[in-house]
Amino acid sequence: MAVAARGALFVGALAVIGEVGASWVHGARWGERLAPASRTTVLASWWVASVALLMLFVAQFLALELAPSAADVAMLVRQTAWGTGWMLLTACVLVGAFMAFVRAALVVRLAAVVALAVAMGGLGHAAADETAPWLARALDAGHVVAVGAWLGTLAQVARTRSADAWSRFSRLATVAAPIAIATGVWAAWRRVSTASVPLILASDYGRLLALKTAIVVGVLLLGAWHRRQLRARGLPSSAGIRAEIALACATLLVTAVLTGSAPPGE
Repeated sequence: MAVAARGALFVGALAVIGEVGASWVHGARWGERLAPASRTTVLASWWVASVALLMLFVAQFLALELAPSAADVAMLVRQTAWGTGWMLLTACVLVGAFMAFVRAALVVRLAAVVALAVAMGGLGHAAADETAPWLARALDAGHVVAVGAWLGTLAQVARTRSADAWSRFSRLATVAAPIAIATGVWAAWRRVSTASVPLILASDYGRLLALKTAIVVGVLLLGAWHRRQLRARGLPSSAGIRAEIALACATLLVTAVLTGSAPPGE
């Protein structure tokens, strides 16, 4: 359940970040409100994130073997760091959903998804970082925003046949992809740097990290190919885009398992 919940949370987060990115790609101005036709889709993404949070709460409750009582529910929410992080993230999801419901301006929706990305660090490995907690949270938040701007936007514009939109997406991806890679590598290095190479390779965390790295390399190679296609004929290949999205989904699945695994040495 926990893996499914984390996967759903990542999907919801990348979808709402991607909506903001796609709005920019299609030429929306920062003060422009969410189009009525898009509101249902965006609300559905926030709904997915809400369901994922409920699933995470149940999974954490069961993992701690708490009694099904109001007292234990209150204890988990009020007296644990995990509960505090969960409450903050829930508040961000509710605010983001409300902003979509009232069709807020693009800049407001951007602020909502950045807050969501920052709050997501409260339930991951960054929450357990005692050496540099603010750095860990900043790396996680930057990674979520960058991946959403890159792959979340790609999923939103996949069927677009506008050369101008793809040109703007290419510019966005050129900035977002390096940030996503840099923050991901830095965060991973901080979690494994105290362990030896044999210990890293022997751990589930290390093997999952290696698998994720291999998939991301595949995404980058496809992205480079699409960039060449854009320069040559203005549009990427539809089959290539589908392949890149498939690899992105595989990355999310591995990440959902990875974030529930203990780094080597812990």
